[in-house]
Amino acid sequence: MIDIDLMDIIRTQFRIDMSDVHTALPCKVVNVYQDNKQQKVDVVPSINNLMKDGTGEPSMQILGIPIIFPGSQSTLISFPIN
Repeated sequence: MIDIDLMDIIRTQFRIDMSDVHTALPCKVVNVYQDNKQQKVDVVPSINNLMKDGTGEPSMQILGIPIIFPGSQSTLISFPIN
């Protein structure tokens, strides 16, 4: 008989549920929109998607991500994006 602990089931389900939550991802920039008014990029996440069976699948390209440079009324931090 298979001995399954309730906490193992909860942990597994939590990992599966959290695999669809993306608040911040390390990404590689693949395209920079040259229009200075748009300030957008296309990116590919550097991490794989976690599947329900525990395997990983490469992430799809995410298009049109707005670039936000932090600042205040008197300062701005900007940097080149290649």
